[in-house]
Amino acid sequence: SQQVQTDSFVKIIESDEEPPTDDGESNAEPPTGQVSANSVYRWSNDVSTTDSEIVGPFQTAEECLEVALSDTEQERVERGDMELELVQLKIRGGMFIKILKKKSTAEDEEGEETEYYTVYFP
Repeated sequence: SQQVQTDSFVKIIESDEEPPTDDGESNAEPPTGQVSANSVYRWSNDVSTTDSEIVGPFQTAEECLEVALSDTEQERVERGDMELELVQLKIRGGMFIKILKKKSTAEDEEGEETEYYTVYFP
């Protein structure tokens, strides 16, 4: 019996960057602290979930975004042999943010809370 990989190799990245104009140039960035009213989508086929250092755990994906965009530097922890799967990719305010969750296994208890982790960099 063959195993089928269900993960898509193309990952969509939602971004708040300003979209390019007709001449291919990007519009000016919104003033500091303001978010663009536009959504731009990019894609990548090269997104790793094996980062050696991660930030977390968090209870929600939204918490991961808040931490990544905060001015407070968060302590990174060693991932060790934990298996993570990609939940979301975003670019917000020039910050590339990966939101990951712990892969569930057959041994996981029913009703166990999902743990979210993040990796981010400018």
